[in-house]
Amino acid sequence: MSELFAINKKRKVTKFIGGPSNSIKDEGELKKFVERNMEDLFGIRYVASEVTIGGLRIDTIGVDDKNRPVLIEYKKRPGRQGARPNSRL
Repeated sequence: MSELFAINKKRKVTKFIGGPSNSIKDEGELKKFVERNMEDLFGIRYVASEVTIGGLRIDTIGVDDKNRPVLIEYKKRPGRQGARPNSRL
């Protein structure tokens, strides 16, 4: 089993994030995990979740270090163990 750590640009472990990575069972758990750890994982500040704009629902919105919006959509692939984030910009 693997554990999740945040690693900075100098390849140094900066924070232990969680236990076994395969413990995330569905899209909801993945969403909560990513939103709690966005800054450590991706350097993105959390803004909001479950936002509807023009009839489209956005799972998570954040901003990067240059204040550009980052939109994250989560999907669980059928037949796969666990869930994975899927970002499309």
